[in-house]
Amino acid sequence: MYYSKKIKDIMKQWKSEANIKGVVLYNVKEHYNDNNETECTLYISTNSPGSFIGPMGNRVADYEHRISLLIGKRVKVHFIETAELI
Repeated sequence: MYYSKKIKDIMKQWKSEANIKGVVLYNVKEHYNDNNETECTLYISTNSPGSFIGPMGNRVADYEHRISLLIGKRVKVHFIETAELI
């Protein structure tokens, strides 16, 4: 995808703001919604999704908005909670 570098930079900011030290994996998939408009789902795999979400979901809403503005498409974030690495 042409905007993967931009999303990578935002993900680094988000990880830093959430004070995450471990491994975080992410993937973006484009799809069409019911109105036949293109939108994206950002899948984030982490063992601490609560830190990314922030108090009352404010942080995730902020970053959904930032990424949407950056790529020009509606973005929805979906977390996949992983086990801790040993």
